[in-house]
Amino acid sequence: MKQIFVFTAGDADARSHLDDSIINPISDELVAKHAPKDLEHKIADIKTKGGGVYAWGATPGPFNQRNWELMEPGDVVLCVYGAAYHFVAECVDKTNSKDLARAIWGTRADNGETWQYMYFLTKPKAVEVPLDAVATYLNSRYMGFARISDEKLEKIIGKFGSIEAFIEQKFLSTIPFELDAERDFLGIMRRYQQENTVFRSAHQGARYCVASVDANGCDIQRLDASENERCTITQLEKKIEMVRSGGGSCPFNEDFNGTVAIRTGFLQARFFALSANRENILDVSNERKALDVFCETLKKLNVDRSSGKPKLYKPAMIACVVDGIASGELTENKITFDWIAPKFISKMASLGEQVTDSEAAMPFVHLNGDLFWMLCHKNLATFDIDGREGSGAVREKISHVTIKDTFWSLLQSPENQAQVLDALAKTWWPSTDKPQCWWVCQGSTYEHESKGGYIWAPQRGKNGQQLFYWTNVSNVKKGDIVINYAQGIRAISLATEDGQSSQKPAELEGNSWTKEGWLARLKYSSFEQPIPLGSVGAEIAKLDHDQSPFNVNGGVNQGYLFQVQPEALRILLKLFNLDDLPEPVQKAIKSLLGNATGETVTTTQPILSQIFDRVAGKGMVFSKEDIANFYCCLRTKPFVILAGISGTGKSKLARYFAEAVGATTGNHRFTLIPVRPDWNDNSDLIGYFDLQGQFQPGALVPTLIRALASPQEPFFLCLDEMNLARVEHYFSDFLSVIESRRWPANAAADRILTDPILTTKQVASLTNSTQLDEDVKAALLPLATSYPGGLPFPDNLFVIGTVNMDETTHPFSRKVLDRANAIEFSDIRLQEGLTAVGAAASLPPVALANVELKARFISMTDFAPVDPTLAQYTAKRMTELNNILKRAGFEIGYRIRDEAAFYLYYANEAGLDKEKAFQRVILQKILPRIQGSSNLVRDVLANLLNQFMAGGSKVDPTEKDGFLDKLMTLAASGSAIQRKISHMLIRYEQDGFTSYWAS
Repeated sequence: MKQIFVFTAGDADARSHLDDSIINPISDELVAKHAPKDLEHKIADIKTKGGGVYAWGATPGPFNQRNWELMEPGDVVLCVYGAAYHFVAECVDKTNSKDLARAIWGTRADNGETWQYMYFLTKPKAVEVPLDAVATYLNSRYMGFARISDEKLEKIIGKFGSIEAFIEQKFLSTIPFELDAERDFLGIMRRYQQENTVFRSAHQGARYCVASVDANGCDIQRLDASENERCTITQLEKKIEMVRSGGGSCPFNEDFNGTVAIRTGFLQARFFALSANRENILDVSNERKALDVFCETLKKLNVDRSSGKPKLYKPAMIACVVDGIASGELTENKITFDWIAPKFISKMASLGEQVTDSEAAMPFVHLNGDLFWMLCHKNLATFDIDGREGSGAVREKISHVTIKDTFWSLLQSPENQAQVLDALAKTWWPSTDKPQCWWVCQGSTYEHESKGGYIWAPQRGKNGQQLFYWTNVSNVKKGDIVINYAQGIRAISLATEDGQSSQKPAELEGNSWTKEGWLARLKYSSFEQPIPLGSVGAEIAKLDHDQSPFNVNGGVNQGYLFQVQPEALRILLKLFNLDDLPEPVQKAIKSLLGNATGETVTTTQPILSQIFDRVAGKGMVFSKEDIANFYCCLRTKPFVILAGISGTGKSKLARYFAEAVGATTGNHRFTLIPVRPDWNDNSDLIGYFDLQGQFQPGALVPTLIRALASPQEPFFLCLDEMNLARVEHYFSDFLSVIESRRWPANAAADRILTDPILTTKQVASLTNSTQLDEDVKAALLPLATSYPGGLPFPDNLFVIGTVNMDETTHPFSRKVLDRANAIEFSDIRLQEGLTAVGAAASLPPVALANVELKARFISMTDFAPVDPTLAQYTAKRMTELNNILKRAGFEIGYRIRDEAAFYLYYANEAGLDKEKAFQRVILQKILPRIQGSSNLVRDVLANLLNQFMAGGSKVDPTEKDGFLDKLMTLAASGSAIQRKISHMLIRYEQDGFTSYWAS
């Protein structure tokens, strides 16, 4: 019986090895030089059967050796990484050869072993099949080298008739970009014709459209000429063969085709793309290659540099598209101006530039010069548009934009989205000038390199391959931190120069590397004894960072220089006393971890523990997790809603938390304002001009001015029973202003700015007010000078609203809910709080500076460079949720995605469990938006509940007898999120209507 074997390529070494022997064949010279004697007579046969010498291998071990011995020629071999199968091949032959394996792949850094149990393969075919898509037949997860059990193989044969049929149906029919020429190319051209799509030539800028399409090809028309050119399927097939026979590339000139119109037409095929320099046409039928080409193209966007620095309009617009796909908001390859313009305006604001629709029109039109971005016209007679006509002309002439199909397809993957956003950020977004941290595995070279004050790596391997952990040396910048590892951590160094190309140092001549390499100069700070890694490697491995120096077992990966993400550095700091490190190293670490202004480096848990003690001392029964959650919500966004029945301590939590950090009514840093039912505008909070033209300040104004005047101290405003009146009516100014938060143009300033909440006219009138205390009036003049455009909302003022949801109150609109975390207190524990806490009541307040509560992030642009792994994780989880929510119109946008990522970041610092923290995001940001009486609402809630069920257990609304019983059980004894969703579903089943607030 044919067998199926699976090997993983989950770590950095394995990914680089894919290039060495799976994506590319092994060179004849290398095989001839290192093949064992018993293999020499088989090489020609292996090459013939495999279409080249392709191979993989396993390291010694009883499990790996047993599987290798069971493998036979003809068996299927699959490659897995990133929760998907990526290659399919068949075994041709096998050998046990340390010498050949070492020549191809080197050795493991942790134990010196090599992948000697080798098996040769037919040319691997690229596929893209998620693990869960075939988990019914294969395994749901893998580690190392695995064999699919006989039981599963028999199940496959029983279902599909043969292993071959299973592979064909479930894998080979899904090969990305490998559609037949007629179905692929002509399908695209038919769509172009229907949508009046205009594409440009690579060099002259001539514009073309599709005049007609038939079964054999299509006619390409140049828009400023009458002649048509013919592109046929026969020609295209020859072009495909021409490019592939040239190693995947050929010049994009007369060699490809003498007619510009024809070669521009063929460029639209999914398996072709133009190189970033526009000189070569490339085969991008492999997704990884397509991603590399796209990222390189984005790095070389043709942007306006007339002001001396690049204008960020084009990269910002591309980032909006990627974000829209990631959030599930952009589901079709049809990007309209009305959809993207507000996203672009918001993105540019996050980059420090205020723009309008008119500026949005420029990149929307001009990106078509970058070839992957094509304008689809309402009427081809009006194709001549350059963006300067303004947004009105764009709306009048352009129906939408379409992106080259190759790149649109790859952008559907969260992993690819993250890489594209990373390429944009590193190339275009303003630098934060923060140092990076690196981990270098030096081994035997440590002594030479530490004495010489450098690290060095070759530019290419023996086979000519470039490995990321060598190239990383060129990315080191002056001031970066480098952790030096050689059988333990030997030193922590600082880079004294940027990495640069350099010949191999003489003392390293004994190593068999090429002479051309990369070198970075370091100032080593060595430890007296090597520091063992201990358990922190395994802890870091759980973070699932791409290209991490640590493997799943907590050991060190083979390779040289790896980037260390901030959250991994926090874990590594457990091995050191930060105060014992040299001062320049301390400063660099604090800068990298956001500690330039005094934030705690590794955790906020000590601060939160002190706050909890002080709140508990008041007799409150909130848990440490409740306090940590409240803190994280305030830091995510300075507007939090506390909901629950009367008497659950909502107002007291706001007051006691504030008092615990030194904010009281006595020092005016805590203000409680009861909301009245008759508030129908902002006059009671902000104020109004009376008949004499004097501005009468509202209840918020004194606190606002005091907060602006004391920016280092946190202030708290509690709006008690805030939904007695309609929040959108009296609080609309705040809701708008809170969304205008931005960092100042002056990078040295650290205050978060907003649009004015008090205008210059209102401020001028207040200087004569008899309603304000003297300290408030005294602060007005310097504030008016500091903020000549009007007073912004202070970044040290935190608004807490308490609400009861009953027949006397008003419901919240999505506008309000999207701008706050809504914390519900429904878990009433009447047996708690019966004894006095005692001494804790007299504890002094925690000296909490505003920097320890103020938001670190405002947009994903701030966040993604700090923690790209968490950004990617959040985008993926939120996309999965959006696929459920959008069925009933409850889908979320960028705001909630971004704030979810921020919350998870702060929750990690606070010591909260990552999955529980994510569930709190759902409870506080997603579920409050869900209400209704349709079956879609019930189905969305049931599907959400199933996302958080353990052990494969599910609820099914169609099970009339068992559905309600399961809900009752979960509502009584499930987790917090299971209880809440179950209560909402029970209310639906009983009343035919449900909402977060009525359950």
